[in-house]
Amino acid sequence: MMNYKTLLNVYLYIVILLFINIVQAVTLNVTPDRARIIEGESLNLSITATGSGQGHPDFTVLNKDFTILSQAQSTRMTIINGQTNSTREWQLVIIPKRNGNLTIPALHLGSTSSQPIKVEVLPEDKAGNIGKSSPIFLEVDTDTKTPYIQGQVIYTLRIFSKVPMQRASLREPRAENTILERLGDDRTYKAKRYGIHYSVIERRYAIFPQRSGLVTIEPPVFTVMIPEPKTKNLILRDPFFRIPFGDPFSRLSNPFTRPIQKRGHSIILDVKPQPPGTHTPWLPAKALEISEIWQPNELKLRLGEAVTRTITIKAQSLSAAQLPDLKFAMPVGINLYPDKIVQETNAVDDGVVAFKQFKHLIRPTQLGTFTMPEISLAWWNTVTNQLEIARLPSKLIEVLPAVGNSHVGNAHPTSSHSNNSKISPQIVAKSQAQPAKSSNMKASNINSSHPIRSTDNFWIWIAGILGFTWVITLFWFLRNYWQRHKLARQLNITNTAIATSHAKIKKQIQQSCYANDVKATKQALLALGAMQWPEHPPKRLEELAAYSDDPTIVIVLQELDRQLYAAHANANSWDGKLAWERLASFINAKAPKDTQASTSPLPNLYPIS
Repeated sequence: MMNYKTLLNVYLYIVILLFINIVQAVTLNVTPDRARIIEGESLNLSITATGSGQGHPDFTVLNKDFTILSQAQSTRMTIINGQTNSTREWQLVIIPKRNGNLTIPALHLGSTSSQPIKVEVLPEDKAGNIGKSSPIFLEVDTDTKTPYIQGQVIYTLRIFSKVPMQRASLREPRAENTILERLGDDRTYKAKRYGIHYSVIERRYAIFPQRSGLVTIEPPVFTVMIPEPKTKNLILRDPFFRIPFGDPFSRLSNPFTRPIQKRGHSIILDVKPQPPGTHTPWLPAKALEISEIWQPNELKLRLGEAVTRTITIKAQSLSAAQLPDLKFAMPVGINLYPDKIVQETNAVDDGVVAFKQFKHLIRPTQLGTFTMPEISLAWWNTVTNQLEIARLPSKLIEVLPAVGNSHVGNAHPTSSHSNNSKISPQIVAKSQAQPAKSSNMKASNINSSHPIRSTDNFWIWIAGILGFTWVITLFWFLRNYWQRHKLARQLNITNTAIATSHAKIKKQIQQSCYANDVKATKQALLALGAMQWPEHPPKRLEELAAYSDDPTIVIVLQELDRQLYAAHANANSWDGKLAWERLASFINAKAPKDTQASTSPLPNLYPIS
């Protein structure tokens, strides 16, 4: 039988062992998958903490030189000979913000710190130094760097790729105090760079600076998923290749793809001001012309008859909004009735071409010869750097008597001009027609009784039909009005209910994420997907991720799905709060109207903010 002293020694020994395990030192190691990368490539960072401890490292120190795309966590515990070992691991995907020699700073976990690590980020043109070329890179340029204020600048973006691309997104170029318009559709072709053949997607913009001085065009940022180097040949060459069974995100390019982010370079424009002594409105253009069409094309008019005059301004490298409204001065005796102004801007190879069309009726009210004044428009030729004037020369219009007025043949245009200047054209036409009516009065009274009755009966029938049609139209209009009003009220109620349900599900997703409840988060996300896409509701997180074009969202949903099917998943291995921050933009976004409508060479190349 064990005596009291021996039993006490055994207990003491056990306590010492437990104490040693509890105070076991915590170590923190940081390991990147590569020490030298090309600018824009992602870097996988593995952070391992051994020993007991709580919390997680502060990753915000990485934000100075890197962008964190995704983050995952796992925990392992082993007991060997009564000794407990705990290992926690964080997997980060980061992208450098610039090239050069960067440092992954020391990370801290409690009182333990990791060692700083050097990473060399090579620019695109030095990719050959590490024995490979960049799979994707961007080129940007402009047709001029010294435009005039409000003048056109053609900005061209080219995306070079030698690998398949998935889930591409583009943040378009930006510049303050400018107007940016996209020119036409994307163009695709092949090109050779650095001795390698690339597929090229070209997109062009027209930029109009609105102030003089230095203007910086911020570069576009292109984010895309590309195949991993070890698997891209297998995927491309083996038609019977299949992703291993059991990966729920197999069609979302994981685990055989990785994110990559490329950006162009900034371009600085030196915008010249409007030259002194030039006219207003200020019209800097490559070409500008004014033309006119008369219908009928005859400058001899009849009194009381109208002709149509169409004047068109056509300008190259200006938008229609920049073209001014023309003012027309009419001589006395000519009335002008303007029509609606038509304008449009079209994209062409050299930029934009603007049209502005003025159409009006011209009706003479007096006999005689009249002069239509000249129309001129001053503009600045950006090709020759000089002022030019576009003109429509003055024209002489001769107004002849109305057809069938026999007594007007001896009329004097000058006296007619002076005596009838204050008489309306309707009265003039009526007075001129009276003699002709009087001379034929006797002939018109012959056999007049029957034709008059026939004509009167005809117009009575016409009036009756028109009146009946008007009543039917009024009834149809009122009926449709009440139906639209009723439908609008129903839609208003439905939209309110949808907005309330969306807010409720959004709150459920947030609460589930903050509670690290992966199952509840999945159910709430699928409920949101069913509400936003009722025609094709997603049944799995894989299908929900297909509605997003943001690689970050895809990675977050992938990690959530992995946690659901992981054998040793627990609440501490998934960072729900970080997942909520990543998913917020996707949750607040509205469902796309038609995901198949795009005809762009990159159907998933959407602008992002």
